[in-house]
Amino acid sequence: MEASLIAIIVAQIALILALIAFTVKYGVLLISKGLDVPFVPTPVAHFPIIAKALMIRPGDVVYDLGCGDGRMLTHLAERFPDARFIGIERNFLLHAQAQLRKRLSQSQNLTFRREDFYESDFCDATRVYGYLLSKINDKLFPPGKYPGVRFVSRAFTLSHHTPVATVELSKKRGLHSEHLLHVYEL
Repeated sequence: MEASLIAIIVAQIALILALIAFTVKYGVLLISKGLDVPFVPTPVAHFPIIAKALMIRPGDVVYDLGCGDGRMLTHLAERFPDARFIGIERNFLLHAQAQLRKRLSQSQNLTFRREDFYESDFCDATRVYGYLLSKINDKLFPPGKYPGVRFVSRAFTLSHHTPVATVELSKKRGLHSEHLLHVYEL
């Protein structure tokens, strides 16, 4: 009888955890619908390719605009301890996940800010990553605003800049070129 009671308790805990996970995931999607950019996580397999395109060096300040749950920046911060990493995320649920991820990683070179990247100050950036629509990229990076910054954009281009490279993330073509990285020297 005691074993069956333990099994029931374990099943209830698993059900509660699944309900919490579903609620958070659904909440993230609902909140994202009201923002300019929906949350679409970058696959972990792409992180090394993105890091190589960013060309992170000691002393760099790397921003991820719309960093989501922070998984990519946490990964990079652990691998490049002599650079600083700053994630900007407006969705409060994703920001909370990023903060939890940071605490679990204990990275000292990692910061997540809950704010609107349109109103953010990232003038100290040397490297910027974004998976943002072209019209957003154009608004954030007009010609001459961030000279010397290396900007890596997944899928979407900048209208008034020519990429120095376009890198293939995957052989599988995506619906909106999400298999490509466009690299710019602003």
